[in-house]
Amino acid sequence: GGGQVVVVSRHGMSVANMQRDAFGGDCDDRFVDAALSPAGRRQAEALGAMLGGVGAELVVTSPLRRAVQTCLIALESQPLSPPILLLPFLTECVGRGRENAGRPRGEIAGDVELQCFRHWPSVDLGEVGDGEWWEREMRQNEEGGGRRRQARAFKEWLGGRRERRILVFAHWGLIEALTGRSLSNGGCMIDTCYAAVDPDAATHKWQWVHVRKKD
Repeated sequence: GGGQVVVVSRHGMSVANMQRDAFGGDCDDRFVDAALSPAGRRQAEALGAMLGGVGAELVVTSPLRRAVQTCLIALESQPLSPPILLLPFLTECVGRGRENAGRPRGEIAGDVELQCFRHWPSVDLGEVGDGEWWEREMRQNEEGGGRRRQARAFKEWLGGRRERRILVFAHWGLIEALTGRSLSNGGCMIDTCYAAVDPDAATHKWQWVHVRKKD
């Protein structure tokens, strides 16, 4: 509702992004639920320096590995973290490449690398299903209007939250639907947008401010 501010960041460059940039075409099975590349990790660290002053009361992220890694790396330098929710409807819905196939909740919970991050104890996996939740989200998006459906779902979800400053880590498709802008994770740049929530307007009509951070 009124008074909320949303800060939306795209994940850092993944190994699948790098393969596609270098060779084109679809990613192979090595990149199922693709992780961040070394460049993507540097981007996430740079993002953390920029987001330190946001004062988020809640952090939400797509459950895909590259988004969760970006989130936890960006927050690593912060002494405290608000609750971090993994929300399936924030997943990437553009393309059925192998990098967009997720992992069931148990596999995410057992990820040893994620467990090593400072704020892993703040992560709530309660919304992530044990089955192939990403297939369900893909199907709902295909049947319900694609990433525009995601934007509507996000706005509805916001309306039920009391937090006033919410930090979001997501993917190109949803962010484009939310903001009307194409956020980059290419080269040494990573992009963020923020806006005051207007419950009476479509999300892409909110007064988004676009910030670009160099690693």
